[in-house]
Amino acid sequence: MHDGQNGILGRRAERVMGDVSDLAAKIVAQLAARETQPPPNYIESIVQRLTDAVSADQLSLIEALKPDLRRARITPAMVADIYIPEAARRLGKSWEDDTLTFADVTIGTVRLQSILRDISADWVADSGRSANGEGAVLLLLPEKEHHTLGPLVLTGQLRRRGVSVCLQLATADGEWRSVLHKRRFDGVIISVGWEGKIEACAQLIATIKTLTKGRMPVAVGGAVLTRSDGIFGCEAADVVTNDLDKVLSIFELSVTSSRACESV
Repeated sequence: MHDGQNGILGRRAERVMGDVSDLAAKIVAQLAARETQPPPNYIESIVQRLTDAVSADQLSLIEALKPDLRRARITPAMVADIYIPEAARRLGKSWEDDTLTFADVTIGTVRLQSILRDISADWVADSGRSANGEGAVLLLLPEKEHHTLGPLVLTGQLRRRGVSVCLQLATADGEWRSVLHKRRFDGVIISVGWEGKIEACAQLIATIKTLTKGRMPVAVGGAVLTRSDGIFGCEAADVVTNDLDKVLSIFELSVTSSRACESV
């Protein structure tokens, strides 16, 4: 990879890491959290090569994967929903096992996000209600919540179903309030990465319910649910789950088949 690209990735990593090492450790640790659901079906050699590619300083390793993805009929949707999350989990596990540094894992995660953005560029835009009328969702992260890969995966899943998504990543209170005021949404999803943001999540729910006079349904999900049977303190939400179909049902949105390109 060129020095310029290394510099960009390094600066991005520094921004993600922030200035509180303890918080950073918790954020990366969530990547290694074990899912409560059975593991998805994937080709082991390919997911390991993807993990190695984003861990290494060689863009060519990622490019070399593309022919194998096509031969294996692995669609962009499968890469986004299965292979990228599994690669992220393995990066986090390597950090826990002390085989990768926090900086290595952060830069690897940035590369995964870059791949995700590339393959999802043609999915439904988030500029209002979708052309197919499936509705619009506001996806929020609590302020100063730094996990972004999971919400980006969720954004792709929603867009492939025809749902317009307005993604607000840890924005200040006034920013998302303005968006909620100006646009029409069928529901709000709050993504929580770790237990330290549950109180902030509860405050978000209360504010949304007040601003919309209780008419806006709110769903809570995220990586925190993979390590706990429930989130105590967010009972005011209409649903607490990582089941997307259940969320869309609560929002009274139609569930359509996932749409994606057939090649990577």
